Amino acid sequence: MKYFLRILFIILILTSCSSIKSTVYFWEKNSFESIKIIAAPNANLNTAIAVDLVFAYDKEMVGELEKINARNWFKGKASYRLNFPTGFDVVSWEVIPGQNAPQKPFPENSKRALGIFIFANYAIPDGVYRARVDKLKYIELLLGEIEINIVKDSK
Repeated sequence: MKYFLRILFIILILTSCSSIKSTVYFWEKNSFESIKIIAAPNANLNTAIAVDLVFAYDKEMVGELEKINARNWFKGKASYRLNFPTGFDVVSWEVIPGQNAPQKPFPENSKRALGIFIFANYAIPDGVYRARVDKLKYIELLLGEIEINIVKDSK
C-alpha cells in the first residue's frame, strides 16, 4: 500500500508540472487562441480573398507547408487531403475588401497542431502570402492591397 501511494504521489506531481504536460501527446502543442482578419478597402486589388487557417498535426505535413506559397496551397489542397487524410484541418474564409471576416470555431484538435499556417490567395502571383502562427496566441491578420501583415498578440 505504501508503494502504491508513493507512485500515485509521483504521478500527481509530474502531471501537474507544465513542462511535463507539453511533452505528453494529449496536452497542448501550441498557444494559438484566436485570429481576427481585417481586409483593407483596396485589399487584393479590390477583390475578395480566400484565406485558409491550416492546423497541421503531422510532422511531414508541417515540413511540406513550410516550403510552399499560398498559390501552391490552394492549387494542391485536394492532393494534400489525399496524401495526409488526418494530418490537418482547415478553417476557410472568403474575405471581402473593407470588411472583417466573421469569427469561426477552430477544430476540436486545434491545440494538438504541431504547426499552424495562414494562406491568403491573392490575385497577384508574386508573393508567398503564407505565415506560420503557432507560436503566437492572439493575432490580427491585416490583408493589404498586395501583402499580408500579422499583428502579434493583439489582445
